[in-house]
Amino acid sequence: MAKPIIGSIEQVQIVSHGDELVLAKIDTGAESSSIWATQVSQDSGVLHYVLFGPGSVYYSGKVRTSKRFKVTTVKSSFGHSETRYKVLLEIKIGKHRIKGWFTLADRSRNTYPILLGKSLLKDQFLVDVSMNHVHSDGSLEKKVLVISSSPETAGFLKNVQKVSANHINYDVLDFEHILFDINGDMSDVINSTNGESLAEYALTYVKSHWKYPEPASALAEYLKFKNRSLVDEELFHYTSRSKLSEMMNLAVHGLPVPRSYVGYKTALVDQADSIIKSLGFPLVMKNVTSDKGKDNFFIEDEKVYYAILENAAGMDIYAVQEYIPNDGFY
Repeated sequence: MAKPIIGSIEQVQIVSHGDELVLAKIDTGAESSSIWATQVSQDSGVLHYVLFGPGSVYYSGKVRTSKRFKVTTVKSSFGHSETRYKVLLEIKIGKHRIKGWFTLADRSRNTYPILLGKSLLKDQFLVDVSMNHVHSDGSLEKKVLVISSSPETAGFLKNVQKVSANHINYDVLDFEHILFDINGDMSDVINSTNGESLAEYALTYVKSHWKYPEPASALAEYLKFKNRSLVDEELFHYTSRSKLSEMMNLAVHGLPVPRSYVGYKTALVDQADSIIKSLGFPLVMKNVTSDKGKDNFFIEDEKVYYAILENAAGMDIYAVQEYIPNDGFY
């Protein structure tokens, strides 16, 4: 019976991790397979670990345990010893199920969170390195987000799609409809019109980001945290100008920040019901550029919430935060 063919990049399903499809690199030069894991520890013969890590779109924070695992010790060229653990996982590539040992590794700096090596693929598949997504549609890698306030941009990209040899899905969004959900390692940035995460795009391009330095910088920090590509790499080197980029930077690096939703008034109105349900009353609303109590409001009902945003200037960015009782300036 002929072996099925796979490409260099495929989407795989980890059978015990739900129905989610995860991007994997097939490496015929690597002997073993590995998967991104965090919080790895061993106690009384039981291995504890979390698949993926904070920032990954696949991260759930759920701790997994296993009594069946392997331990190896690896020495670096500098003589440092490192303990590595392997666990047995079952995966699906298309309709094909296979089991194999995966090294739990820090793959936070790798493009793909899973690597499939020769020992797993042997006698199971033939690899055609000239192909990608033989058993998956590669939908993530075909999604590009362009952030632009110009009404001509969408029409231009439609014309690009018509003449392009590669089918790419281009979406256009402006900063007025972007909402920053600052929530520690579960922080997200969403399209306020439909609630979809911007981490769903493989590549983001910010057109004329000099007009929107603060949301552009905070978005760059978020995309780096989510291991997503951004065309405008200069945005990774910024000077914070307000609470927006400050809070995003702190949150994704594990420092405590009050739960906050930040954006222009359009986004805060679009997602008002969700924000209020999440935070509850009372809550705090403040202009991200203000200080010493100016433009800082204690809100106890929806009427005041909408009234403040209605009176806000068009280019003002506001943060809506959980209320933390305190005895003064905190």
